[in-house]
Amino acid sequence: MAYHKIDWEMILHRHKRVKDCAEEWGISKRRVQIYCEEDRIEGAFKYGQYWLIPKDTQKPPEKKEEDKLISCRCMICFFPNPLQLK
Repeated sequence: MAYHKIDWEMILHRHKRVKDCAEEWGISKRRVQIYCEEDRIEGAFKYGQYWLIPKDTQKPPEKKEEDKLISCRCMICFFPNPLQLK
């Protein structure tokens, strides 16, 4: 167990946890996890079940409104409204 503790301390010397980033950036832990899953945080990687983020990382910019609309794949948003095509 001592090796695992030393290993974890070495990792946290260079990286932050999701909880730390969420507090620093003023957003939820889930939002930070989503940023990591979407590969929007450069250098972030998963160590077991934990996301680790480089200490010098800044909060990624918000997506543009048109990017948010394109990413929706529900039936209502994906197909155009026939009444609006006229």
